[in-house]
Amino acid sequence: MYQKRSKNTDVRATGEKNLGPIKKKLAGIIQEKGMVMTVPNQVDWLIKQATGPAQLVSLLQSRLGM
Repeated sequence: MYQKRSKNTDVRATGEKNLGPIKKKLAGIIQEKGMVMTVPNQVDWLIKQATGPAQLVSLLQSRLGM
């Protein structure tokens, strides 16, 4: 019984840790910059991040099965 409780605690702690960045993004806080951004600026930032060279290379490699 003790092991099960410990595992549930770990899952909860992991979940809370992973929700932190999501909550910040929903609030408009960009973690790298530590500042609140407007929705249009968030969209521009996310597009630039998604179309960056590293992301595009990763996408191409996954498509080619590399």
